[in-house]
Amino acid sequence: MAIALPVIHKKGWKSLSLSSTRDDSPDKSRRKMAEAKRQAAEKRGRKGEWLAAVYLQAKGYRILGRRVRTPMGEVDLIAKRGRLVAFVEVKFRAEVQIAAGAVTSASWQRIARAAEFWMARHPALSDCGWRYDLIALAPRKLPQHIQDAWRPGLA
Repeated sequence: MAIALPVIHKKGWKSLSLSSTRDDSPDKSRRKMAEAKRQAAEKRGRKGEWLAAVYLQAKGYRILGRRVRTPMGEVDLIAKRGRLVAFVEVKFRAEVQIAAGAVTSASWQRIARAAEFWMARHPALSDCGWRYDLIALAPRKLPQHIQDAWRPGLA
């Protein structure tokens, strides 16, 4: 049963609804928990991408893009060293080995489509070679940079 009462508010009249149903239903609670987990994963992902960018810069790479979104998909990092452009996927997991195995063939194909789209939009880099790298991260471990981690048509 719901009762609506008129209430005077700073901006005029509003209706205050008193309802016998509870707002903290189990479904709502589950959604809140799922959202909190998603936000925590997003935060870990951003931290991992930042660490990977710093690591690549220390190795002499110049970061051309972070979280680059294209109609074909997203690339975590785009880095350049010399005449080479690297499209880098970053994975942050509990163990480096788990992170290294966390990218599926479908993910690599999506990254490859996004990379082709991005390269087509940057003709100044057309004379550069390019590859797909992976940086695997885990808490309190050194990053593992797997160069040329995937090639189209081989996976």
